[in-house]
Amino acid sequence: MQAELSLIFCSRSDRLPDSLISNLKETVGCDYELIVIDNSRKQYSIFEAYQLGYAQSGGKYLAFLHDDIHFHTPGWGELLKEHLSVPGTGITGIGGRDALVRVPSSWTVSLPYIHLIQSGKNGKQKKIKHRPSGFTGKRAKVVMLDGVMLCMNRTVMEQICFDTTLKGFHGYDFDCCIRSAAAGFQNYVMYNIDIEHFSRGNADRAYYRNLIQVFQNHSQELPLSVIPLSPTEQAVLEIQGINRLQRKMMVKGFTFGEIIKTTEHFNEIIGKNKSIPLIRKVFLLLLYILIVVVYKPQLLLKNRT
Repeated sequence: MQAELSLIFCSRSDRLPDSLISNLKETVGCDYELIVIDNSRKQYSIFEAYQLGYAQSGGKYLAFLHDDIHFHTPGWGELLKEHLSVPGTGITGIGGRDALVRVPSSWTVSLPYIHLIQSGKNGKQKKIKHRPSGFTGKRAKVVMLDGVMLCMNRTVMEQICFDTTLKGFHGYDFDCCIRSAAAGFQNYVMYNIDIEHFSRGNADRAYYRNLIQVFQNHSQELPLSVIPLSPTEQAVLEIQGINRLQRKMMVKGFTFGEIIKTTEHFNEIIGKNKSIPLIRKVFLLLLYILIVVVYKPQLLLKNRT
């Protein structure tokens, strides 16, 4: 008999760690199938690996998971199925945001919704919980979810899929969550499943390249929000987002030309004057020089492709 729950991993090794396999067996609390895509040679992007895992799976419920996690909640599989059985549910996870505007920004901006145990490099655990004011429920509505855990019904996946035209290992969570929300599904952060994550991710230049591409691809579907967002509030968030993105691109080693081109592109998307005033360009150039020469001189030596 086909298990209802499919656990899908893109593995950085030729197999999952024994500790993770044991943890799944001991905690999931229901029948499940394990789909592991061996990506030890990095022959697949994360988009391709997850799409391949989905194609190999047979469960009614799908969980796309990182391979550096540990579940602390006994019977979490049944709890997950309960979440995914709520009508209209799109994607569920353990951390996210309630709004996305038309400018790229990390999901951790603006006090996100989180229910996570994060392990640091020193081995210490930090339980992170952010909830809406006064919220005591088992799940909270969001638009965006972090990719450490992305769960959905098979019927949802049939409509959204992973965009295999995108490459690398970043932005897949933004892409599929935007697709889910734009298709009319409701995404949620779950507050009754405790999961520990052993790495903090790497928001490098490749991360921001993919993030920029995803937001460009979905400019017509954005903004998306589960909270009231007035035109004025949206405009403020988008201006703040452009300023933040400029600084991030400088620190991550983008060329000044790339920063200007990206700024002009998103200025046009949000309805601002595409051309950047000369005084603003001068300010950005001075800031760029300050960051690259004074604070990040190693960027001058890096491969800038």
